[in-house]
Amino acid sequence: MQFDNIGLRFALMIIPFLLAISVNLVIGFIASGMAKSRGLNPVAAFFAAFFSSFIALFYIAMHPKKSEIQP
Repeated sequence: MQFDNIGLRFALMIIPFLLAISVNLVIGFIASGMAKSRGLNPVAAFFAAFFSSFIALFYIAMHPKKSEIQP
């Protein structure tokens, strides 16, 4: 007789998913803050970072801050 623990299987499937979502949320909020200080759209930056992770952070980091841009 095989011991089948459905709760453990479910936890092993859902915990990595929740970890990935939470890491992407944190990266999205970081990108949103960076974009706001650089004069970019923070909502677009959040979703770009949420779906593409560090690539969007590198792209946002290449733009100068709003205070460093001369009029």
